[in-house]
Amino acid sequence: MNMGPFDSSRFLGYVSAVSPRGIQIHFPSASLLSRFRHEGIQYPGGNVGEFIVLEGENYGFVARILSLELPDSERKVLSEKAVREENSSFHPIANAELAFSFSMTSPEDMERTISRFPEIGAKVYSCPISFLQSIMSSSNKYLNETMCASLGRIASNGMECSISLDAVFGRHCAVVGTTGSGKSWTVSRLIEALVSKTRNKVIILDPTGEYSSLDENNRVKSYTIGVDCHFPYESLFISDLFYLLRPTAQSQRPILMEAIRSLKTVRIASDSDISKIQSEVEKECLEKLQPQIEKGCLKKHQFEKAEIENFQFIHQNELDGAFCSFDFSCLIRQIKNECVKSQYDPKKWDTFDPKMYDYQTSLIFRVRTLMTTQDFNSVFQFAKVDSKTSNPIPQIIDSFLTATDADILRFDFSQISASFNVRELVANIIAKKLYSDAKAGMFKECPVLMFLDEAHLFLNKNLFDADQTIIPLDAFDLIAKECRKFGLFLCISTQMPRDIPVGTLSQMGTFVVHRLINEQDRKVVETACSSASHTSLSYLPVLGPGEALLSGMDFPIPLLIKIDKPTLPPKSETPRLLQRLEEHGKTNSQPKNES
Repeated sequence: MNMGPFDSSRFLGYVSAVSPRGIQIHFPSASLLSRFRHEGIQYPGGNVGEFIVLEGENYGFVARILSLELPDSERKVLSEKAVREENSSFHPIANAELAFSFSMTSPEDMERTISRFPEIGAKVYSCPISFLQSIMSSSNKYLNETMCASLGRIASNGMECSISLDAVFGRHCAVVGTTGSGKSWTVSRLIEALVSKTRNKVIILDPTGEYSSLDENNRVKSYTIGVDCHFPYESLFISDLFYLLRPTAQSQRPILMEAIRSLKTVRIASDSDISKIQSEVEKECLEKLQPQIEKGCLKKHQFEKAEIENFQFIHQNELDGAFCSFDFSCLIRQIKNECVKSQYDPKKWDTFDPKMYDYQTSLIFRVRTLMTTQDFNSVFQFAKVDSKTSNPIPQIIDSFLTATDADILRFDFSQISASFNVRELVANIIAKKLYSDAKAGMFKECPVLMFLDEAHLFLNKNLFDADQTIIPLDAFDLIAKECRKFGLFLCISTQMPRDIPVGTLSQMGTFVVHRLINEQDRKVVETACSSASHTSLSYLPVLGPGEALLSGMDFPIPLLIKIDKPTLPPKSETPRLLQRLEEHGKTNSQPKNES
């Protein structure tokens, strides 16, 4: 059985025109367009979307048929006579795009280039599925049989689409498409492939809870933020706390910074065991500092500066730490302690300044809001309410990364209020932690893959401080731009690619594009998805559910595929309307109140 690319039994036609944009093919008979069987194998013929091979002198070419038409002279004689009958007198013309060339002696030597084109008169053949599969596999520099997984089947010929997971995720990945187009199925298939083929860890940020079906897998750890897990405020960056408190630049920011520094000083002093301190200077500083500590706060009104300043100098590195390692419940009282009048004695703090304290009123109100508002407190535990029944997210992540009994970690955001930007802030904080871990080299040996569903809810978001200064939530953008070489790979899923930052989208090396109707969304994908031709992207508005265009820097050609159903489909069904049922004069509708 001849399974090579060129066989007279699979002959279709000849190349009649060549241009940089593609080629034109002349079919001697319209009957050659029909599907046919040869040696027990079915071939697609010359239909739109099918792959063909072109015979050259030193190189062969693989192309895809884009359109079919009849010459003008033959259109005029169209009748009831079948165009594709065996003795057809019609001679169709096809337009096709070149995908890549390959060596005639070594077909595995594939190359996408503009330096080679087929010649006029070159013979055209139907492309065997097995040959296309071997070309795609051998052309992939990441080829590793144990790391290839089936995502679905090529829509035109049913060929299994086995892809390298390194090729999909090595340069980040984006899954885009309108609601109901099949994005969630694709994400689930990708996750299943990763779990079945690799030892890498997968972290999912699930804003709607639709991936709760994965919990049926005993190697999945799931937590609902604000219910059974939280991000402790002590693990927040100081900059994150400023997002929430929004101090004014001139009157509140300096006071807040000094209050935080003072509370850190109290914590260090309280944690210090004077019997274990070796330095006599540090012992002396600690002993002199103790009288200024009262109820977890540092008193300053009319106290000497030297004791505090000397102790802070010794612990400079700890005080300059980026995290909120202090007792938040003491912050309001400490802010008051920082309000002192202009100093007349450089060695001593002055008396309490009520006017300065009045300027802190709005800041104090926001501090109290964080401690009393459920939306904030359940997520960050500012007031330490129910902290014993809630797990800290940083510890959850650290334990998961070293665990041998779990492959997937899912954070459910569905119980977080959309108000106050809490949801966006929490996602950005989690991403910032993973970014810091990646930059510290923790994922180089075993990369981590982070999936962000409904990415348009979290990316390209900004907060504003009290002076209306823009504070970008850009942790995901930083991961996309910087973390590939550190072993943190990002996969985003969105129905609105136009809302994703251009810088983030341009870093996506692989695109799985489902149906897109909005013209702006298509243009954004067209700009970012450079490896997909304009003709391939023209399929996007007419793709059916589960169909997608697979395109990437490490794939030889864009492929239209039908995604297979995942083993554990996400819970993304749309609730159905209820039909009114009338039986014996009764309905299932609610009775109306009659006055």
